[in-house]
Amino acid sequence: MNDTMYYQRNINSLPLNDLIWTVFRKWRLILLSMLVFGLFLGGFRGVKEYKSYIDPEAEVERETNYSNELAAYERSKSAYETRIDNLQAWIERLELYKEKSLLLIMDPYDIYKSSVSYFVDTDYEIMPNVFFQNPNYTETLIKSYKLAIERIDYNKLIDLPKGQDLIDTHPVNNQASKKIYSIATDASTGLIQITVISDSKERADKVMNEIKAVMQEQKELLTQAIGEHDLVLLNEGSERTVDLEVASLQKTFATDYETNVAEIEKLEKELGELKEPQLVTVGRGSIIKATIKYGILGCIIGVMIAVLFNMVIYFLNDRMYSVEDLRHRYGLPVLGIIKSNEKKPNKLDLFIESKLGIPVTKPEGEMSYQYIASNVKLYLKGADHVTLIGTTSDTKLHEISERLSKETDGFVVQVGGNVNSQPDAVKALCENTAVVCVEEWQKAKHMDIIHELYAIEASNNQGIGFIVVS
Repeated sequence: MNDTMYYQRNINSLPLNDLIWTVFRKWRLILLSMLVFGLFLGGFRGVKEYKSYIDPEAEVERETNYSNELAAYERSKSAYETRIDNLQAWIERLELYKEKSLLLIMDPYDIYKSSVSYFVDTDYEIMPNVFFQNPNYTETLIKSYKLAIERIDYNKLIDLPKGQDLIDTHPVNNQASKKIYSIATDASTGLIQITVISDSKERADKVMNEIKAVMQEQKELLTQAIGEHDLVLLNEGSERTVDLEVASLQKTFATDYETNVAEIEKLEKELGELKEPQLVTVGRGSIIKATIKYGILGCIIGVMIAVLFNMVIYFLNDRMYSVEDLRHRYGLPVLGIIKSNEKKPNKLDLFIESKLGIPVTKPEGEMSYQYIASNVKLYLKGADHVTLIGTTSDTKLHEISERLSKETDGFVVQVGGNVNSQPDAVKALCENTAVVCVEEWQKAKHMDIIHELYAIEASNNQGIGFIVVS
C-alpha cells in the first residue's frame, strides 16, 4: 500500500468543472423542471389575465390606478423641473460671480492692502463739580462717518478704464461680512481705521481716494449738523500681503458651485429615469404576451431550482462522479474503464460523460480488457494472483475476472467481493494477493471506497488501483 495515499473523506478534491458537468448530466430533469415551471407560471398568469379581461370591475380599477399613478407622475415631474430651473438660474448667477466678483478672481496670496487711520477730535472735556455735562458727540460722529463710507458705490470705483466690468459682492452667505473694505471704530478713543484690499495698487488707490474724499465731505456736513470737530489723519500705508480669508472665501465658493452642479446632474438623471405610467389594457394580445413573459420566467426559475437541487444531491451523496477524482483523491491509478452494453446514450450524454473521464468508445475499443490486463501487470509487484473487490455487483466482478483471465500472463485473477458487507471478500484479503478495486461510476460512495482501502492496508497487501465500470 502506498504510504503517501490520501483518502480522507472530508477532503473534497473534485474540481468545479466536474461539479458543473455532473449537474448538467441530469439535463433531462433540468429540462422537465423548466417545462413544468414554465407551463405552470405562464398558464397561471394567462388565466389571471383572462379573468381580468372579462371582469368589468377590474377595468374600472385599472383606470383608477392609472389616474392616480399619472397624477403622482405629473407632481414628481413638475417638482423635478422646478428644482432644476431654480438650480440652473442660481448656477447662472454663480457663473456671473465667478467671472466678475473681485474677491473671487483676485489672488489671495498676492493682495494689495491700503490702510488709513483717522482721529475724530470733538475737544470734549468733563467739567468737574458740574452736575449737568455737555453731550459727547464722538460716537455719533464716528457712526456717521462709517455710514457714509458704507454708502459708497464700490461697483463703479473698482472698474478701471478699458478694464473688466467687476462687482464687489459675492454669494457666500456664511462669509457675507468679507468685503473689499473694512472699517474698525472705537468710540471711546475716537479712532476710525479703514482698510481696502484689491488685486492692484491702481484699483486700491482709486477706492481709497474716494473714501478720503467722502470723509472730507462728510466732515463739513457733520460740522453744520452736529457741531465743530476735527478729522485728523493719523497715518496711512500700503503693502503686498496674504489674505487667508479671501482664500477661504474662494474655496467655499468653489465647493458650493461644484455641489450645485452635481445636484442638478443628479436631478436631471432622476428626471430622466422617471417613467410615465401606461394604461394597462387587457386584450387577447396582452394575455398572450403576459403568458409568454411569465412562461419564460417560469422556465428560468425551473432551471435554477433543478440545478440547485442537483447540486445539493451532489454534495449530500458524496459519490464518485469523476474518474480523475479517484486518481487525485486516493493517489492510485485508474487501470481502465469498462463501458456497459446495457445503455446506448445519445451524443449529448456521451459528451458530458467524456468531460467526467468516461471516453467515447465502444466496449471493445482502446479501453479493452487487454489494456486493463497490461496495466495490472505493469503495477503488479511480487504477487502471483490478483483479487477483485469493490462496490459493483458480484455478477459484474465475475464477468470482469473471466475476461481478464483470458488476457493475463503469469498471474491469476480471482473475485473477492464487497469487503463492506461480504465476509468471503474479507477472507480473500487474508491471502498474499494484489488487490484491484472495481467501482461503479456515479454510484460508488467515497465512504465505501475508504473502507475498502483501510481493509487493504490492514491486510498488508498491495493495492494496485481502480477499474471503473460505467
